[in-house]
Amino acid sequence: MSNKDREKLIPGAQGALLIKNSSIVTISIKTPLGRIFRCETVFIGTDSHDYLLLEMPSIPKKDIDMYLLEGFNISIKAISDRGEGAIIRFASRIEHLIFKPIGLLAISLPHSMLSTPLRSEPRFEVTLQGKVILPERQLLVELKNLSHKGCCFQHSIHGPEINLDQKVDIFITNPRLKTYFQLSGSIKSINRVGVFCQYGVMFDPQGCSDTKLLLKQLVFDGVGLSFKK
Repeated sequence: MSNKDREKLIPGAQGALLIKNSSIVTISIKTPLGRIFRCETVFIGTDSHDYLLLEMPSIPKKDIDMYLLEGFNISIKAISDRGEGAIIRFASRIEHLIFKPIGLLAISLPHSMLSTPLRSEPRFEVTLQGKVILPERQLLVELKNLSHKGCCFQHSIHGPEINLDQKVDIFITNPRLKTYFQLSGSIKSINRVGVFCQYGVMFDPQGCSDTKLLLKQLVFDGVGLSFKK
């Protein structure tokens, strides 16, 4: 089944909860004269008045004056990494522009959003640390979620750059049993969330094999899956 066939409409309030605060979203604005402007900005969250808040994009003032006007229609594309993961798309309208003390866009919460699943299986929230072995150094990372076929890990944006399709090995050690697992695969997505870079990994056959063994040693700790204390 193609992703197009798996698309579904969900309530706007539900879709907003799927978009992680501080994640990067893509906005598209079409002017009454048909000109289209696209850029990226940061999703801040929701308020109690049915508004969605976005950070003012870092674009030239002339573009702000031309495209970011109250009443203009705006389309949003966001990536949700929860559960099966999904692309969230919706249309809205710019309601307010706030320039001081910080720059914000307030847009109306739509009645519905379009959700397109990204994965064929759910990923489990985890609380795990690991090491990524790079050619010149080892990088300490935090795993955010994990499935039999892939995972998401993050590190500070000030760390070394990891490229799309680059092969990586993530080593995770069980501190109680002193066993380690080598999750090998390739980088398939890169996303900035606040001060972190998040990387989506698709495992190769060896990585899938080690992941099955790793999941057997994890227990739910109230927040996510982690090693038994």
